[in-house]
Amino acid sequence: MKKFSDHIAIIGAGIAGLAAANFLQIKNIPCVVFERSKYLGEHGAGISISPNGINVLNELGLIEELRLIS
Repeated sequence: MKKFSDHIAIIGAGIAGLAAANFLQIKNIPCVVFERSKYLGEHGAGISISPNGINVLNELGLIEELRLIS
């Protein structure tokens, strides 16, 4: 039987990828985020966040930062 690796790779540094990496970091689980783009930045687009998304941001400890910039 093949053993699974304990290394975690997250493909994509979008909202979901960075949120997953943040959650793993909070739980002291090492991971690496891979992103194809050389530069990360704001694109001036808006997003809408569902109540479940707000719950996740709250769990990650990011809700106050979100309120400050929204």
